[in-house]
Amino acid sequence: MLWNFNILNIEKPFASLPNFVGKECKRVLINRERVGNFKFNDPTNKTDVFYKGNADDGSIEMALAFGFDEEMKKSFEDLKKKVLNNNSEEVNQKSGSDEVDQTVSEDKKC
Repeated sequence: MLWNFNILNIEKPFASLPNFVGKECKRVLINRERVGNFKFNDPTNKTDVFYKGNADDGSIEMALAFGFDEEMKKSFEDLKKKVLNNNSEEVNQKSGSDEVDQTVSEDKKC
């Protein structure tokens, strides 16, 4: 089965964005309380789902439920490497090492 969905993390002033999607669009509210014009209590509701909790936990649980655990792990590892690389570059730049100077000189040639 192919799932097609978008995940929105909505905060003010964009909290009204769910009002602009089509009537048949599936909507998931991940929040600590029910807000907005979602139809959670309507017995004919086929579009709106409520997850009570914080956005991190809800997003992870939803990714796991849809079978995206491997993609999620890879994304986390890629992000971790990127953050570590950026942090080590910042440390090198602050230390004033020759390696940083050489890199800067090489960049100027481009």
